[in-house]
Amino acid sequence: MELAASRPSPSGVMSTDNEGPLLVLNAGSSSIKASLLTGEGTCLWHEQRSWAVGPQDSDGAPAEPNTELEASLADWLPGALAAWQEDITLVGHRVVHGGERFTAPTRLTTSVFGALADLVPLAPLHNGPALRVMRWVEHWQPHLEQWACFDTAFHS
Repeated sequence: MELAASRPSPSGVMSTDNEGPLLVLNAGSSSIKASLLTGEGTCLWHEQRSWAVGPQDSDGAPAEPNTELEASLADWLPGALAAWQEDITLVGHRVVHGGERFTAPTRLTTSVFGALADLVPLAPLHNGPALRVMRWVEHWQPHLEQWACFDTAFHS
């Protein structure tokens, strides 16, 4: 799987006609790694930030009012990516557990968000924050296509 060298087509299949940089986000239990890559895989920018996620309910939402993760993203990514923001073509997310259903890179849709929320209990420290980051990106840049790439795909 080479997310950095591909771009989704309208049919939902990854193709190789990338026209702009790709934002890759890897949300962990207490930090997020972010990279901006060209279609050829050249790294234009990368950083890592920490946060305290706090308790979550079964769909990855905060169980208590805790917006530190989203606030960290809002304070960081728009400014860090300002020079490229209009050119970013898609966002790829690393997701630890895709269950039995997700065994390949998957475009995020409303139904996929729902299915991913159901999988949070399989890896609550990672899938929950990843889902929160995906939702934040959807709110921040709703026009961007988002894709999830699953660690469990390597074991299927």
